[in-house]
Amino acid sequence: MRTARDAPSSAMLKLIRRYANSLPAQVGRLALAGVRPALAALLARTGITAQLGDSAVVPTEPALLAPLDRAAEEARQWIATR
Repeated sequence: MRTARDAPSSAMLKLIRRYANSLPAQVGRLALAGVRPALAALLARTGITAQLGDSAVVPTEPALLAPLDRAAEEARQWIATR
């Protein structure tokens, strides 16, 4: 079975959800950096964005490492509040 190029399989979405569920017990958080619009929409439709938090899904940007830098800054801010 084929999936759309920018859409992960349902198994991958379940893995992301399961991994994200395991992190609070370890005082951790999952962030996804460089997320394309189609994937962002899918993550929102499936409730994963709500589970992770809006700031944990960082969209793609023209500058290659900009999403990673933004995700790292969000992570530093999240850690500071703990």
